[in-house]
Amino acid sequence: MKLVKGDTLSKLLSDRTEPTSERGKFVGIFGQICQTMAYAHSRGVIHRDLKPANIMVGAFGEVQVMDWGLAKVLPAGGVADEKKARDKQLGQSITQTLRSEIGSDAPGTFGTLGSQTQVGSVMSTPAYMPPEQALGEIDQLDERADVFGLGAILAEILTGKPPYVADGGTRIFRLASRGKLDDCFVRLEACGADEDLMALTKHCRELEPRDRPRNAGELAERVSGYLESVESRLRAAEIDRAAHAARADAEAEKAAAETKRAEAEAARAREEIKRRRTSLALAASVLLLARSEQLVYASKLMLAQNDFDAGNGGLAQFYLDECQSSLRGWEYRYLRTRTQSKQTLVGHTDEVRSAAFSPDGKRVVTASLDGTAKVWDTKRVRRSSPSGHRRNTYSAWRSAPTANASSPAALVPALRRPFGTPRVHPRTTSGR
Repeated sequence: MKLVKGDTLSKLLSDRTEPTSERGKFVGIFGQICQTMAYAHSRGVIHRDLKPANIMVGAFGEVQVMDWGLAKVLPAGGVADEKKARDKQLGQSITQTLRSEIGSDAPGTFGTLGSQTQVGSVMSTPAYMPPEQALGEIDQLDERADVFGLGAILAEILTGKPPYVADGGTRIFRLASRGKLDDCFVRLEACGADEDLMALTKHCRELEPRDRPRNAGELAERVSGYLESVESRLRAAEIDRAAHAARADAEAEKAAAETKRAEAEAARAREEIKRRRTSLALAASVLLLARSEQLVYASKLMLAQNDFDAGNGGLAQFYLDECQSSLRGWEYRYLRTRTQSKQTLVGHTDEVRSAAFSPDGKRVVTASLDGTAKVWDTKRVRRSSPSGHRRNTYSAWRSAPTANASSPAALVPALRRPFGTPRVHPRTTSGR
């Protein structure tokens, strides 16, 4: 006999902390159990004692169905047909189990007659037993009895408990014989498993054999379909997660780009505001400067006008010369024409008979019949009265080179040759 290493499915299920732990793994093990039983059913053999304790799971996930001591060869199909063909050749017709030992004394048989199943005997484990087996209807058992046992294993995988749970074996047997599965279905609804698995479990646990799947092959196909659908859903979920992650990344990149663009727009807006403020400040400064320059220009024109009206033509010209060239308009040209036409020296009360300039040309002295001599500043056209005259002054001549030009008295000594020949008008002296 082959030594099988591993743990029973019963031990693996009891080691779980909760029924939902590693549920996918145990559903996969259940699929392998169904495949094993599908082969047995295809050979016309039923197990009749399927339960987690009779399932061995190896260290690498290999699954083996153990303890075929209650197995039965069905009257038709598979091994039964082979046996009938052999019995016919030997002229015998005996139905025996596969557990019958080969090489017994009875020629052509699979075992001794003592291992034959008798009608009315009760075998198998009550917690996983179908109602017809609990009632002793041994002659009515077929593949659907094993389907019921497979459903019981699936129920324990999903809920953590076998279909029938009670205090003692007798009570469990009564529940099995009556098919009381209400508590099992309540636990099944509360286990949180997929609807497909719960529906498959209930289908296998139908009271009437005709309402269950026909054999383990059909059940194996449904489990394989479920596992494929789970894999497809997982793959679709993975694709959805990847697509969602890609969309999230794209949205994040878009948001980052939008944020960057918004920041750039805000920076441009700030720069534009700064530029406009600078422009406004510069414009205001220019306006203030222009206004200030215009005020200075106007002030100089007013001073020139006032000095000209007061007879200070030289000072008027000084102020006109100080006017900014870019601001000079018709008013400037008008005052300039007036100040350049002639200079009128106002101050004598009688005719001016003579005038003379100082050597440096900065002063002019005039003599009048009013008996006074006046010194005029050619730049500011200011006059000063020289002191020392007690009588009328009739002429003024150019001073000697050694004379002090800053002294008014030094400008009036009579010399033979006058400096310049100014035009003399009554009561006024005018010149360029």
